[in-house]
Amino acid sequence: MSREIKFRGKDITTGEWKYGFLVKDNEYHYYIIYNMGVIEGEENNPDVIYKEVIKSSVGEFTGLYDKNNKPIYEGDIVKFVNNWLDDSEFTEPVFWDYNGWKTEHNYECEGDFVEFEKMEIVGNIYENPELLKEME
Repeated sequence: MSREIKFRGKDITTGEWKYGFLVKDNEYHYYIIYNMGVIEGEENNPDVIYKEVIKSSVGEFTGLYDKNNKPIYEGDIVKFVNNWLDDSEFTEPVFWDYNGWKTEHNYECEGDFVEFEKMEIVGNIYENPELLKEME
């Protein structure tokens, strides 16, 4: 099963989220290319729009969607029920582990114990750090 490869990052000047392809230059600046069109009449001159983004805000699309059909990105904080632990409810950030997309307590986002289609994005680690404190 293939998934769409895309990233998001916060614009370094406006703080707005940009979604698209990730590019890094030799000086370790990160950019999101969010429009790759062709200027009418100039087929050999592509219209590429990109913005520099805050490196620490960059997250990859997991290929998963929450129960509201919102795409889940690395760094999103999701609320979910663990079917294995007496249907306990958890609120945790999503990250990449060598074995796949997981939450903080190492629950696999695509495993048998967590129904990822019932997950709900409640924020992200960049804009809602208070949610991380609530988890402690």
